[in-house]
Amino acid sequence: MKKLISIILALSTSMTLLCCNAFADNTINYNTVTDQLYSGFTDEIYKTTAFGGSSLKSDAVVTSTQQLNDYMSLFYDSDTTNSYVNKYNDAFFENNVLFLNSLYQGGGTAPCYEVKDVALSNSRYTVYGQWDYPEIVADVLSVLLVQISVPINVYNAHPYEVVWTEKPDNKPYYTTEIKDIGYIPNVHNIPPATITNKSELVNYLSSFNEYLQNEYTQKYDDNFFENNVIFINTFYQPHGAVPYLKINIFYKDDTQNKYIAKYMWNLPKGTGLVTECRDLLALIIIDKDNYDGSECKWNEVDYTYTDYSAVISSQQDYRNYLSKFYSDEELDRYAKEYNENFFDDNVLLANAVFYDTGDNVPMYSGEPEIDLSDNTYHINLPLFFSGMMNNDEPYYAIYRVTIPKSDYSGQKLDWIFSEGLTLFRGECVKIDQFFSEYTDEVFTKQDHCAVVTDIKQLKDYLSKYYNSEVVDRYCNKYNNEFFENNFVILNSFTQGAGLKPLFEINSFDEITPPDNSYFVKHYNVEGNMINPDYPLPDVISVLLVQIPLAKGAYNPNLPINWNISTVNVKTDPNSDTDTGKKDYPAVYGDIDNDGKVSMRDSLKIMRSCIGLEKLGNTAMACADVNGDGKVSAADSLEIQRYCIHAKANAKIGTDCII
Repeated sequence: MKKLISIILALSTSMTLLCCNAFADNTINYNTVTDQLYSGFTDEIYKTTAFGGSSLKSDAVVTSTQQLNDYMSLFYDSDTTNSYVNKYNDAFFENNVLFLNSLYQGGGTAPCYEVKDVALSNSRYTVYGQWDYPEIVADVLSVLLVQISVPINVYNAHPYEVVWTEKPDNKPYYTTEIKDIGYIPNVHNIPPATITNKSELVNYLSSFNEYLQNEYTQKYDDNFFENNVIFINTFYQPHGAVPYLKINIFYKDDTQNKYIAKYMWNLPKGTGLVTECRDLLALIIIDKDNYDGSECKWNEVDYTYTDYSAVISSQQDYRNYLSKFYSDEELDRYAKEYNENFFDDNVLLANAVFYDTGDNVPMYSGEPEIDLSDNTYHINLPLFFSGMMNNDEPYYAIYRVTIPKSDYSGQKLDWIFSEGLTLFRGECVKIDQFFSEYTDEVFTKQDHCAVVTDIKQLKDYLSKYYNSEVVDRYCNKYNNEFFENNFVILNSFTQGAGLKPLFEINSFDEITPPDNSYFVKHYNVEGNMINPDYPLPDVISVLLVQIPLAKGAYNPNLPINWNISTVNVKTDPNSDTDTGKKDYPAVYGDIDNDGKVSMRDSLKIMRSCIGLEKLGNTAMACADVNGDGKVSAADSLEIQRYCIHAKANAKIGTDCII
């Protein structure tokens, strides 16, 4: 038992990186995990060297659970072996190959080794690793189990040997930093530079806003530049809610007498770039002793991914497509959704996206936008992400779009998975309801949107629509300290009836088409006015909507477009007594009682978990899809997996026992 506990504790300190190589003839995807184990290994470990230089090598290429068991049994005890054989099972090896190495670490309670790159060239895979011991480390001996998973189709096409080595001599030790700096007009047109002192840094940052200037000049001061040099560059990322830029490798090319920084857009597997624009600041930091005055050349590496898009015109075609991703049991379950009658009149445009352990999982898929031009169906499928991670096994999500068979005549497919920034990752959205304390000015129009960047603007806004008590209350909430680093988007809506807010925000996106003058960059707010069919008390109120944002990440000077839709509901799923008329029988996963399990149900669970919504008794019972006696984000994730045709709890869709 003690050994098992030590394994769990050690695994909790692991490092996970999703990478793609850049220093190679062929670009490949790989996933690397480094687990630190303080016990559970055998004395055979000590007979090896860090890179397999002794007669007993600690590195291996593993293509099956049996090979994995043989490797682990040599270097680790039975408990540790079993834990990894369970992690990398037969299903894993159907799609992946493992490169393994066991490295002895002489000290430290965190891994001091990092895989910097995996290169495929010269008929071999080369794993470039780098040790980085801090000046002071705890006197704790451990073993690092380094795991690199590579898609099996890549390895089968190139079944070469794997060589583990430390970074080449021409690669100086370096660290990288990628920072999302929001959108700053024209900043991405600034050329790259070499920064050797604070004065040069101040000059480089002169086009940036004051917040970023202060942040970087304080972080990289005169003391820093006594021992370090920065290679700096800015990048424009026209889409995406998080930075996708990755610096893969940095080295000195003696033939060109230049430092070479290779970078790539490390996109989600199976997708193109996705919807929200930003500028990125990229830094490469090296010791001044390694700097010889040469300039740095930034080279982009192309990204490649497996395209799973397909046009499906029969049930058998659909079964064949699903068989690439699902077991026989799952195949039977999902194949029944489309029968031959469906394919008499329609074709199915399908695509599969791979979600590995650790990937952010999709929370809600909006309605697809389909554009037919240049003999190509351009399919923009908006995905909204929960911020939750997939800690179970890797899986594929299948996305499908139906078009009439009469419209399809061999057109190409172009899938764009547009990622929106959801508001439900945290506590930033707040909607407060007022039954009094407001002025008649609020009735002059429905939309009273404003962007407030300081306490004076806040007072001016609130004083126009609310009384002095409200002004004082919110000026205490959003005070001078808040406005040092943040601003807030406000809006006030009148609500004709109801004792609780019947308005909700679904998404908030920063929209910027790439450099087209006829488009205007703006924030886009999607919201719903809820229109229930049950009686509401005739109470007029005002809703104050608040969206706080960070000044360093968002530009407060952009216009805001509010897209408000009216949503009709058939019952009241949030009633504490569940007195609303039920049009459908209660089933697990159908939280809003609309007769189907959808991403909207997952969204309602997440809203309840963060206090934005209260579920009634029946809805709570239907929400506990994993049967653990509570409603949590885990239930939301199970419904998401069900909706995207991944493995999910079998209770979903069955009658709910209340």
